[in-house]
Amino acid sequence: MEKPSIEKLDQFRKEGFRPGVVACLVHSKRILLVYKEDYKLWQLPQGRIGNKEEPKEALERMITEELGADFVKNVDFESVKYVDEDQMEFKPGRHAVEKLTDDSGNEVNMLGKVYIFAALEVSSEDLDIGKTQYNEHFWMSYIEAGFLAEKIYQKGKRRITMKVLETLFNLGIIE
Repeated sequence: MEKPSIEKLDQFRKEGFRPGVVACLVHSKRILLVYKEDYKLWQLPQGRIGNKEEPKEALERMITEELGADFVKNVDFESVKYVDEDQMEFKPGRHAVEKLTDDSGNEVNMLGKVYIFAALEVSSEDLDIGKTQYNEHFWMSYIEAGFLAEKIYQKGKRRITMKVLETLFNLGIIE
């Protein structure tokens, strides 16, 4: 998959889908999953792509915010490989959860989110969880990550997480 252009990301917004980037952080063919106690959810680190922001810039900002400045030094941003994209529509009645604007500043009715999945190599598994937004983390194989992903109670997040894990496995990025 090619890196999505700023124009393509803006088109998603115009269609009512907020673009976000999901960091598939890989070390020794194992993927990082993080746990957020507030949501009782294992997930891949993720965050919004701002208006007129390049996906790679969003990745660096999001990883720094969520996992800390010390950890981000171990991430090889030159290795970024865009591996998949998927979208999820909100349940009826949940459309006005947050404000969405296109790159021209026009307000858009937010219908859901588009996820851009990016695989990045990490040189070390060292992560000080106390300096992150999360409560726990593990570096996992495809089988281990799939086991936890199957337990995600949000159907849409479970579906897209399982799909990207399978894609990463089929591409030989994780084992």
